[in-house]
Amino acid sequence: ATFKSLLFLGTGSVLHATGERNLGRLGGLIRFMPWTAWAALVGAFASAGLPPLSGFVSEWLLLQSFLFTPGLPDPFLNMVVPLVAALIALVAALAGYTMVKFFGIIFLGQPREAKLREARDASPWERVGFVWLAATCVLLGLLPVQFVIVLDRVTQLLVGAGIGQAVARNGWLLLAPTSVDRASYMPAVFLLFFFACCG
Repeated sequence: ATFKSLLFLGTGSVLHATGERNLGRLGGLIRFMPWTAWAALVGAFASAGLPPLSGFVSEWLLLQSFLFTPGLPDPFLNMVVPLVAALIALVAALAGYTMVKFFGIIFLGQPREAKLREARDASPWERVGFVWLAATCVLLGLLPVQFVIVLDRVTQLLVGAGIGQAVARNGWLLLAPTSVDRASYMPAVFLLFFFACCG
């Protein structure tokens, strides 16, 4: 919900600033609309499922639920679960590719139309929305354990089960929906590793 809202806000900001709906006529807007561009980049990376953003955590938890499903009583369901997991991974990859391409067409390269040089960046209220949604994407990716625990009340009400207690037992740093032996994710450690590699 957060990265899609961020991308919709970014798209609306571009449409409002340029009046252009044809992506082929856009380009180079990062120079004239930096706030919008950086917010859209966070949304595109989250949509692509890159860690440590919210899109990665949601896709990872969804795939974990399929891959580590306990034995189901129906052999047909046991056969369908890996196929659905593969389909979800494919859809996520295609969506991520599309969003990164969307960012590249609109914000990178050279302006394709002279009127794009007059584009104004986001208004102060739009910037507040950008910052709020981008920060939520980052926080959901860096602190997934806390959000899973909070949302566990909702899943308990809706389906009568949840992973909040299992996740809470491993501490705030380690997200392990089933058990540490099977799969775990440490977003803060991943982020430090990423910065070390960049350095």
